[in-house]
Amino acid sequence: MEKYIKCRHQNGFFIFDTVEKYPEDIANDILEEFINQDLEAITYKIADDHSFQVTGRIREQYVKLILDEEGNDPVLVKMNTIKSILEYKIKELV
Repeated sequence: MEKYIKCRHQNGFFIFDTVEKYPEDIANDILEEFINQDLEAITYKIADDHSFQVTGRIREQYVKLILDEEGNDPVLVKMNTIKSILEYKIKELV
């Protein structure tokens, strides 16, 4: 599967960034999906570049105490679920 989103867990936040740059209209649609997933998100571009990237974050709202029934880390499960949803939307748009 092609990678559309990089994600990491840092300082109590899940942080998601688009890997590629997109035209403004597509970046705005991606931004809308970030917001639909309850992320604080922005689009940005670097000077003299006409393409945009999207970044967003969401605060981790639970404490990792135990692994789930299948032995998975709930922090990683939530991060990967959001990542999959965002990647599906980007794939749909491009």
